[in-house]
Amino acid sequence: MEARGSKGFITLFLLLVLLLLCTVAAGTGRIVQGECGTSAMEMRWRQLHGIAGSLMCAAVRLEETRGGLESFEKEIGELLPGRSAVTAKLDIRRHPAGFHSICVSVHDRDGNDITLRRNSVDIPRLLMRRAPPGGKPEDGAVERKENASESMLYMSKTEDNQSTNNLLYGATARDFPMEDLGIWFGAVSFLRSIGYGNGLEGRMYHLKKREGPLMRGRTYGRGLILLEEDAVINRLTVLEDDVVILAKKNLHLGRKVSLRKALVICRGEISAEEKTVLQGVLIADKRGDIAPDFEYREDRSVIKPFHTVIYKTVYN
Repeated sequence: MEARGSKGFITLFLLLVLLLLCTVAAGTGRIVQGECGTSAMEMRWRQLHGIAGSLMCAAVRLEETRGGLESFEKEIGELLPGRSAVTAKLDIRRHPAGFHSICVSVHDRDGNDITLRRNSVDIPRLLMRRAPPGGKPEDGAVERKENASESMLYMSKTEDNQSTNNLLYGATARDFPMEDLGIWFGAVSFLRSIGYGNGLEGRMYHLKKREGPLMRGRTYGRGLILLEEDAVINRLTVLEDDVVILAKKNLHLGRKVSLRKALVICRGEISAEEKTVLQGVLIADKRGDIAPDFEYREDRSVIKPFHTVIYKTVYN
C-alpha cells in the first residue's frame, strides 16, 4: 500500500509541476505576444515545447532518483492565446534485460503534438556476471580480475591463456542480448543508416544489411550501432566520442582506424589492420588477423549506460 502511495505522489507531483509550467508559459506568451507581435500559433508551440521538455526532465530525474514512476495521460490546462486544451502523456517501459524507455507526448486539441523519447541501455548491468557458488568462473571460460568486486566484469582468457595486446574476448560477447535490444526498441527508436554530415548525433543505429565500409574521416557524436552482418570500419576513420558497437558477426577495423572512446562487443571474429588504435573495451568471441602494431588501450570508463533522446513534432 505504501509503494502505491509513493507512486501516486510522484505522479501527482509531476502533474502539479506541469500545471504550474503551463500557467507560467501562458502568461509569458501573452506578454511576449503583446510586446513583440509574435503569432498566436508560435506562442502555443513554444508552450508545448516547454511543457514537453520540463516533463521529460522531471520524469528522468524522478525515475533515476526514486524509481517506480507510472505511466499516465491527463489534461493539464490550456494554451493561451486561444484556450486550446493541453493533454500530457507519460509512457514508461522497462525491460528485464536492462533496457528502459521514457516517452513524453504533449498535444493540444488541434492535433499539434510534440513527442520526446528517451531510450536507455544499462550496459554495466548487461555485462556484469557473478561467480557461481564456490567462486569459480562459469565453465572455466572466464577469469576474475584479482581483487575485483563481486559484480565486476569478467575478462576472457585467450586461447593460450595469455593476454595478447590486452585483447579481451570470449563468453561475455555471446551473452550480450543483442536480439532483445533490436526487437524491443525496434523501428520507433533505431535509424537504418548513418548520416555522416552531422555525426552520430547521440542516436541508435540498427544496420540489418551488409554494406560497404562504415564511416569515413573524422566523426563526432555519441552513438550505439547494432550490426546484423559482417562489417568493416573504413580506413582512416576517427570516432572522437563515446560509441558502442555491437556486432553479431565479424568486425574488421581498417588501416589507421582510431576509436577514441569505444565499447566494442563482437560475437564473431575481430580483425584489425596496421596502425589501428582502439581506446576503451573490446570483447569478442574470436581473434582474427590482428596487425602487430595494433594498439589497444583499455579504458573501462566506456562501460556506462547509453542514453539517447528522440524528438518528433506534428504540425496541424
